[in-house]
Amino acid sequence: MIDEIMEGSMRILYESTITSIGSSVQGLLDEKICIFFAENAPEELKEISVCHTHEKPPWYNFRSRDIIRIGDQELEILAIGKVAMKTFKELGHFSIKFRQRDDIENMLPGDVLVEFNGNLSLQEGMKIQVVRI
Repeated sequence: MIDEIMEGSMRILYESTITSIGSSVQGLLDEKICIFFAENAPEELKEISVCHTHEKPPWYNFRSRDIIRIGDQELEILAIGKVAMKTFKELGHFSIKFRQRDDIENMLPGDVLVEFNGNLSLQEGMKIQVVRI
């Protein structure tokens, strides 16, 4: 099993493609939250989720300082909740919260806390990667 791809000095740990964006996603983005699920998510979750392909779950766990790339936007991972990798590997599910480093103490077990100082732009067909530099 290929569990990582090298690209220059970066390791691509995970790669997928956005397949649909739920009607309530923008409202969550306004609250600095973005929920991802594999495209086979239950219908009731699709309206609040960014659905993506999830054929090959990552072999490695993501860690602080890895980068989530969505299109050409880069989000630095600050912290990962205790169950976030388990739910990601099993369901393609993770909840990104756009916060500051001092929010780490208040994060939930399934959260992925990231630093990103812009407005996240999402489109169907956009690539999602997690890279380690």
